[in-house]
Amino acid sequence: MLLLVVGMSITRPPAGSADELPPGGTFTDDNGNTHEGYIEALAAAGITTGCGAAVYCPAAAVTRGQMASFLARALGLPDASSDWFSDDNTSTHQANINKIADAGITLGFPDGTFAPEDPVSRDQMASFLARALPALTPATQDYFVDDEGNTHQTNINLMAENAITVGCDQSGVLYCPSEPVRRDQMASFLGRALGLTQLIPPPTQPEPIAIIQAVYAVPADVTPVTGRDGAIAHEIEVVQDWYDSQTGGRHPVFTRDGSSISVITVTLPDTLAELAAFPTPETAISSHIRSVLPATVDQDLAVVVEADLGSAYCGRTGSIVFIPIGNCGIGISDTSVWPFGGTYLMAHELAHLLGAVPSCAPNSDGTGHVSDDDRDILHNGIGGRDWDNLLLDPGNDDYYNHGRSDCPDLADDPLLGSY
Repeated sequence: MLLLVVGMSITRPPAGSADELPPGGTFTDDNGNTHEGYIEALAAAGITTGCGAAVYCPAAAVTRGQMASFLARALGLPDASSDWFSDDNTSTHQANINKIADAGITLGFPDGTFAPEDPVSRDQMASFLARALPALTPATQDYFVDDEGNTHQTNINLMAENAITVGCDQSGVLYCPSEPVRRDQMASFLGRALGLTQLIPPPTQPEPIAIIQAVYAVPADVTPVTGRDGAIAHEIEVVQDWYDSQTGGRHPVFTRDGSSISVITVTLPDTLAELAAFPTPETAISSHIRSVLPATVDQDLAVVVEADLGSAYCGRTGSIVFIPIGNCGIGISDTSVWPFGGTYLMAHELAHLLGAVPSCAPNSDGTGHVSDDDRDILHNGIGGRDWDNLLLDPGNDDYYNHGRSDCPDLADDPLLGSY
């Protein structure tokens, strides 16, 4: 279908198919959003690529520069013949600003500026779209009570007449002309104006009810530390936040008790000395913990032990994550921030639980670690770690999001979720 755009015939952007979308859709931060169908339609038509890696920033205000790019892409406008404004030379949207000026969609301000970083208000948006699509059906009535005397009133009514807007509240008589337009709202405004079909993505996979159970294990002759379980829960949440920052919102999933991480205290049958005598104490205690927690028999365990079992290792992961608090003087606290306290160690061991680093990884050192980048959470090379810039597989070439079929990838592990 052709759209009339200021005297030019422009082909409507191609429609995509909801069947082609991954579970949850193109973006991770708009799931369940009222405007998601139009956000997906704009993405499928190449009108938006979001605001970052797999995110759309639906609640962010649309700037005038972004509005220019939305419209220029949507309408397939040709290159401009002039540089219209004096204040957009450093804007990434300059070319598109000039395109919509060439097409008569914007006039800018009387002083020759465009103000590309200013937010677009709802009344301005109406005029942008009205000038872009002059073939819209003229309004037959005054739809709203709060735009009387507004310079853009005619165009606001034009939007309502063509079902591009229904106002800003349930009453249907308010438009809120001076309110900024959010990015999710803009998707619906533009999608309706262009006659795009909403694309509703398939639902995300159900969140796991319980995957990893956190356990505070106490030897038979040791007194539990008051508040230790709460400190462990806090540090796991800090670790989950770090994983979220690395994966776009996914982290190792733990059993929760309401809104908090569930940490179950288990008294071991073994004394501290007996534990220290075991060559692999984690194997010795695993069966006992599972026997007293029958509901978690099939779950993975992350066990923090109130013990100092020597300094040969800080933590180990085999059948379970096993962290003796005293081995490396780990200061677990309910006020810890990343990467302090036990947060780094827990993140490190959880990466092992997820399967890193496989021997097929290009930079594997053969011990489940990598040796190529001191920022890597699993770095085991010469020298220390870059504690201020710890990353999950910074090159995406060893164990996370590498996209190869010949080597396991943590991105595919069911232990990663958003629950």
